[in-house]
Amino acid sequence: MVGRQTLSYYLSVLKQKIHTRRLIEELCEYTGKSKTEVKNLFYNEALSEEAWAKANPETEEEILRFYSESEEPMYTNLRWPSVDLKKFKSRFKLLNFCRQHNIKTVLDFGAGAGEYCLFLAKHGFNVTYCDVHGVIWKFSKWWFDRHGVSVSMLRAGQDKLGKYDLIICTDVLEHVKNPLKKLAQLHAAIEVNGFLCATFPFKVPKNQHLLENVKYAETIENALLEMGFKFCIEDYFRYYQKSR
Repeated sequence: MVGRQTLSYYLSVLKQKIHTRRLIEELCEYTGKSKTEVKNLFYNEALSEEAWAKANPETEEEILRFYSESEEPMYTNLRWPSVDLKKFKSRFKLLNFCRQHNIKTVLDFGAGAGEYCLFLAKHGFNVTYCDVHGVIWKFSKWWFDRHGVSVSMLRAGQDKLGKYDLIICTDVLEHVKNPLKKLAQLHAAIEVNGFLCATFPFKVPKNQHLLENVKYAETIENALLEMGFKFCIEDYFRYYQKSR
């Protein structure tokens, strides 16, 4: 007799496989590339890292240009949930948190391809996408339209943030100059008693993770506390409530 946990695991794997198959089909539709071409890009783990090394961006302007003009991060961003089951299941954990805390409005800051935006919008949340305007931004807009969901689109660094019950900022701050300044901006955009959902992989050794940000691995919790964030729980993501 199959145990409940085993059954749950296999159902998750099945959902992940269906998601991946549909996603590759959509990428073929969007890019006009063959399935073989898309799969070669999609499953190339080093693709984005190699593109970064070749571009070698150093200034904030160069980093923003890389994410605006490069196609490679789109495939890398979409690949993670398809090869990492914990990453795939994280969307369901996020959904549970939103339901448990009566979240209505959500901003995904540094949303990448917008998978969390698409997922939450399909479940009835008022969702806003925010990232550098360019290649990935345009794909995300097409993707949301294709699925018939309403997601507000903001261009990071150009459009003004509103106010939100929850702001998602995952796998973002290790890529940017002055992450504490970004966090302060997000704090100002969170409603009173609202929440920040975040990850801080500052020490993960990747080309795109700025070496200058490694120092924040040891200080980020104190910095959040000083800003007015109170730690709540960790359930794949770390959740903080705006305390002041």
